[in-house]
Amino acid sequence: MLYQSATSKDTENMARLHGETFSHEPWSKDFIGKLLNRPGALALLAKSNPPQSTLTGFILVQCAADEAEILTIAVSPDHQRQGIGTKLLEGAIKHLTAQNITNLFLDVSSQNHPALALYDRFGFMECGNRPNYYKDGSDAILMAKAI
Repeated sequence: MLYQSATSKDTENMARLHGETFSHEPWSKDFIGKLLNRPGALALLAKSNPPQSTLTGFILVQCAADEAEILTIAVSPDHQRQGIGTKLLEGAIKHLTAQNITNLFLDVSSQNHPALALYDRFGFMECGNRPNYYKDGSDAILMAKAI
């Protein structure tokens, strides 16, 4: 597996993968492109080994001052449970630490049990709740971690 920074050339594949992972709330190529072009954006990709180099996952983070928010982590359904999300989160935290980011935030569906388990392993703590936040009616659990 290869891990690298995303560029604007990756938005189409990122949008496709996001749609596969979150079919109820897919992000468009244009939306992802706008997020990537924001000041403080960080996006890391996971790709299969050459020669295919297929996108298998990505993380997109937004930084401001000494804080950051994970906007999304998407891992291809065919590649889940292989540690890709863990590696992406580890890589993002390493980049954020080098940028002197001290706090990391996210929201996650109360129904996304694999993601909740991942964030728990990384020491994220629940700090709030948004009832019926997602289109499927699930609550958003707000989480934070000092890094």
